Amino acid sequence: MQTLDKVIRRVAGAPAFERFIFAVIVANGLLLGLETYPYVVDRLGVWIEIGHWSALAIFIVEFFIKVLALRPRPVRYFQDPWNIIDFCVIVIALIPLVGDIALLGRLVRLFRMLRLVTTSARLRVIVGTLIRAVPSVFFIVVLLSIIGYMYAVAGYHFFHAHDPFHWGSLAKSALTLFRVITFEGWTTIMDTAMEHSPFAWVYFVSFIVISGFVAVNLFVAAIINEWDEAERIRARELESELPYDAVIAEMRATQEALRRLEQKLEGEVERRREG
Repeated sequence: MQTLDKVIRRVAGAPAFERFIFAVIVANGLLLGLETYPYVVDRLGVWIEIGHWSALAIFIVEFFIKVLALRPRPVRYFQDPWNIIDFCVIVIALIPLVGDIALLGRLVRLFRMLRLVTTSARLRVIVGTLIRAVPSVFFIVVLLSIIGYMYAVAGYHFFHAHDPFHWGSLAKSALTLFRVITFEGWTTIMDTAMEHSPFAWVYFVSFIVISGFVAVNLFVAAIINEWDEAERIRARELESELPYDAVIAEMRATQEALRRLEQKLEGEVERRREG
């Protein structure tokens, strides 16, 4: 039994096993794409369906391998949020087995693509970075909203009389500024404004510089800062991680040392009693 547990742990932690699962996820994603071509489904529909169920079977086997690898405490599998996502993907994929809901079944299969994130360590770092950057990004968005509101009110007063289509209300002004910051036809809007206000370019250029370039740099700075922190955390985790065999060997060595110490103490007690 110990030999079987050892084999399961080696398989669960093997890079080749992780690469195989990653390849299965990618292949499953390609099958999802092929289902969008009716002529392909007409010719290969059965094989595509077999591929989907084969991928699900592989994911279920992977789940049991990873759970058994954590014996005698398999519940530790659910202490990792990424593992919980994997488990939920499997459970959701099994829903179509309960009823004949073809459309729901196809949509549910899309969730399997999430496993690309949970399988790849680099993708997990990126997603974790984006999640940790949310508080910083939130305040950047608040700052942009304040700036946008000020410019929207100013734009209404500057241009609504000559261009009510773009600046006729606060809502229209805000929508126009959104087009400007995304560079969607903003020169046409500026040219229309400059026909009546020659210095209107100052308004548009200043808004683009402040809300565009500066804001983008703030977003990038926030994400890079969290990325560096995520890399440091990952480095500490890798340094602290020990192979299972090494941990077992260390525990056995400690047990042996304690056993020898116990024997020595018992011998010392016996000698004192005899003396």
